[in-house]
Amino acid sequence: MYGVSPRRTGAKTQNRKTMKLHIAVAVALAATVLTSLGASSGNITISGTVANNTSITVTPAADYNNLDIAAGETDKVVAVANERSNKRDGYTVELQSANAGTGTQAYLGGTGGNTDVVNYSMKYNGFPVTLSGG
Repeated sequence: MYGVSPRRTGAKTQNRKTMKLHIAVAVALAATVLTSLGASSGNITISGTVANNTSITVTPAADYNNLDIAAGETDKVVAVANERSNKRDGYTVELQSANAGTGTQAYLGGTGGNTDVVNYSMKYNGFPVTLSGG
């Protein structure tokens, strides 16, 4: 019978290479298993404070001071209100008239002895409003 016996010097080197390969495979498998056991989602909480920012800018419309109310002119834009707010609860816009008590009809009065009165009303964003005294 013929047999082949392993070479002593090469056998130790071969065993070490095989052992290193087995260790590398085991580490790779362990890393894969550990990664797959990790959470696929999570929660974070972000909080902060946002300062209140509310502003209203009223700009007169062109020809705002040339109304012909006595002749029955209606629905003429006299001003544009630009509003900005980040307030969650909203805000209130109040319109005042120097010639209207709270809940009464607003009017334009004559000057220089003229006692004529011309009633007027206002709309805000297309809706009638109740004026407060000014």
